[in-house]
Amino acid sequence: MYHLTNILVNISEIMGVSTFGRIMFGALAGKAFVRANLELINTGENKKIGILEGEGMSLEDSMFAGRTS
Repeated sequence: MYHLTNILVNISEIMGVSTFGRIMFGALAGKAFVRANLELINTGENKKIGILEGEGMSLEDSMFAGRTS
C-alpha cells in the first residue's frame, strides 16, 4: 500500500542580487544563493522518512545575468 508523502521545506539562508547591483557592479555583484532543509514525512504512518539539506547558487556571474527577484 502506498501513502502520500509530505515534504516540509525550511529555507535557512537566501541571498539575491538586485537589478541595481547587477547594473552597477556587474559580475562583482555576486551570485544568488539558497540553502534549504527538507523533511519527508509518510502521512499514512505519520512517520519521518528522511531529512535532506540542499543548497544552490546561480550559474552566471556576468553583467547580463540579470537580477534574482
